[in-house]
Amino acid sequence: MAIALRLDIREGLAFRVVNPITFLVRRDESPRFVALAPAMRAFHELVVVIGKAGRHISQECAFDHVAGYTCMNEGTVRDWMGKGTQNLPAKNFDRSGGLGPFIVAADEVPDPTRLRIITRRNGRVVQDGSTEQMIFDIPFLIAHISKFTRLEPGDGEVIEVEISGIGRLENPNASE
Repeated sequence: MAIALRLDIREGLAFRVVNPITFLVRRDESPRFVALAPAMRAFHELVVVIGKAGRHISQECAFDHVAGYTCMNEGTVRDWMGKGTQNLPAKNFDRSGGLGPFIVAADEVPDPTRLRIITRRNGRVVQDGSTEQMIFDIPFLIAHISKFTRLEPGDGEVIEVEISGIGRLENPNASE
C-alpha cells in the first residue's frame, strides 16, 4: 500500500494519507469520467512520499521521513462534494486520478516550499501556483498527521500537472 501526503495549495490543507488503489491510473492511461459525475475537475497537487515510518513526528524531524516528491492529477467530482465525510466520495472515484511520472528523491529537491505547479487542459494553463501558497507547510502536515496515524513508507482532454524540478504528469481524459 502506497502512503503519501497530498498537499493541496487551493484549499491550504486538504490531505489524504492513503487513496484506494482503484483511484489511480497509469501515467499514460485516461482518468475515467463517470456518467453520474459530470462536474469532474482536475487539480494539481504535490505528493510527499513517506520513506521512513513514524508516529508523533516533530516538525523539526519531519523532512527525515520524506523519501521524495511526485505529481498528482486529482480528479475531483465536484457535484459529490459534501456527500460524505471529508469529501471522501468526491476525491476517490474509481480511476479518477493520476500519479507520477516518477518519484524524485527528497535530496534532489532543494526547496519543496518553492515549487511552481502548473495544470494545463489541452495545452492551455488552467491553474498556475506555487507550494509557497500553502497555508500549512510540509513539516506541520507531517507532524499533524502523525499524531493520529502512523506514517509508513510507500511500497478526450489532456490534463497535465507540472511541478518545477519534479516533472510533468500527463493524462488524457476518457468517459467510462
